[in-house]
Amino acid sequence: LIGSAGIRMNANALRADLGYNPLNLPVDIVNIRTRGVTGSLGLVAKLPQKWRLAVSYASGFRTPNVDDIGKIFDSGDGIVRVPNANLNPERTHNLDVSIFKSFWNDRVQLELTGYYIWLQDMLRISNTTFNGQDSLFFDEQLSQVQHNSNIGLGVIYGAFASIRAELSHNILLFSSLSWTKGEDRTEGVSNRNLDHIPPAFGQTSLQFKLKQMRHELFVNYQYWKFWDEYSDSSVDRPQFAVPDKGMPAWMTFNYRLSYNLHPMLTLQVAVENILDTHYRVFATGLNAPGRNFIVSLRGKF
Repeated sequence: LIGSAGIRMNANALRADLGYNPLNLPVDIVNIRTRGVTGSLGLVAKLPQKWRLAVSYASGFRTPNVDDIGKIFDSGDGIVRVPNANLNPERTHNLDVSIFKSFWNDRVQLELTGYYIWLQDMLRISNTTFNGQDSLFFDEQLSQVQHNSNIGLGVIYGAFASIRAELSHNILLFSSLSWTKGEDRTEGVSNRNLDHIPPAFGQTSLQFKLKQMRHELFVNYQYWKFWDEYSDSSVDRPQFAVPDKGMPAWMTFNYRLSYNLHPMLTLQVAVENILDTHYRVFATGLNAPGRNFIVSLRGKF
């Protein structure tokens, strides 16, 4: 058995001069000081037959930043977000369990991890008022007033799986897959989906080593993010999704070559998105790069 424990004291100070104030907001300068204690506990059990079990707990603490507090943001769809100088830190409690197993003299290694995170005082976008009014004219448009506030409760849970296999002395196979789900547990919320939750994604690679040269062929992939998995927020950019369906799945094939010119010098050449696939990563407003080439030289001193 291997145990670990830790404790940390967090102290943060933020002073922000909002400067440009087109709405004549009552908040000009923000001063926030926060303190919090976080800790962690962990236990690893080495079991017979090369099994290993790891369990850990940790608490988290995140102080609101300038963007959370002072943003004046026009979403373009009749909503304007105004600053809120009375935000508190977000806090989390995290529990994860991992199982490891080795086979055939450690030539094959499996890992499976599950995690569960409780979110307290989660920042959520909510309707508010400005000078007693729930709407104001911004950029010549009547817009609903919103701001960030600590009214959220939520959970995030998911799993991670990977396999590493030495197929021969020179050939290595590695594959991983991650899946995440987030739920808003705030009272009165109709859409329970949290934003910023990616769909399932992963990578599979095959490496071949020969003297000073290493070849790697790898595939990156992402599953569908269906429409009913989106939150009500605009931060996941639903306007770029396929109507009535969501963000499409995608897969890219890539190749990388490394050559050791010298013990301290490595040349690397890569071709990404070999098939020139047209795709977009979830929650981005830009298409991903098409077929592209990379040449790099790395020195180690």
